[in-house]
Parts: sequence; structure tokens; C-alpha cells
Amino acid sequence: MKNNLIKFILIASITFNVSILAVAGFFFYRHNRHGLKPCGQMPVREQMILDKISASPGQISAIKEKSAVFYPEMDRKMQEINGYKRKLLFILATDKPDKEKINNAISGISNAQKEMQTALAAHILEEKSLLDSAQQARFFGLLEKSLEKKHKACADDRHE
Repeated sequence: MKNNLIKFILIASITFNVSILAVAGFFFYRHNRHGLKPCGQMPVREQMILDKISASPGQISAIKEKSAVFYPEMDRKMQEINGYKRKLLFILATDKPDKEKINNAISGISNAQKEMQTALAAHILEEKSLLDSAQQARFFGLLEKSLEKKHKACADDRHE
């Protein structure tokens, strides 16, 4: 009798742990399914966009060449932003946070994000210059659709 009870508890515990892992995996997948990439490399999403706009092999290689410089720079900027965020969190966690240090950390985050957006706009313009007018229309249509999906996903997440 005692052994059966222990077996039941063990099976129930394993089932519970597996279900928790499955739920965590689902939420991780849901929030990270777009743009998975190793650091510094072209995201999967960009390759899919190039396929959807029917980019020629020459266009793809030219874009990949530009992306080889762009994505490592974006990764560096994200690390810089995360560093400022950690710094801000550390300052806020102190007993008496210094407002000037808080403002400096916030300014660092803002400046790095501005630099990132400027670099992104320049990268999009470089890619646009490599495409014909029909490809450009599809390209910007896909980007707009992506923004709409992200906006909708964020709104859905707020209501859950």
C-alpha cells in the first residue's frame, strides 16, 4: 500500500512538472517565434521577406553583405541598452537613488535607442535601393503587416 502511494505521488509530480515545462515552452515560443537568429546574423524573418518579395540571388547576396555589418552593430547596441538598463535598475535599488544618475542612465538608453533607429532606417533605405519598385511595394507591405501583428500581439498581451 505504501509503495503504491509513493508511486502515485511520483507519477503525479512528474506529470505536474512536465505540464509546467510545456506551458513555459509554449509562452517562450509564442513571444519569440519571429526573428530567431544567432547573434550578429540575419534573422530568419529577413530571409523569409526576401523570399516573399522574390529577390534575385544577386539582390540576396548584396543584402546579406550589408546585413553582415548591420546585425552585429544592432547586437552591440542592444547590449549597450541592456547595460544602461542594468545600471538604472542598480541605481533604483539603492537606498537613496541619485536623480542625476537616474537621468544619465535614462539618457544613455534614449541615445542608444535613437542611434539604433537611425541605423535601422539607413539599413532599410540601403535594402530599398537594391529592389525594383514592385519588390519595394511588397517589402514595405510586409513590414507594415509585421508592425500591425506586433501591435496586435502587444495589445492582446495587455488584455490577458
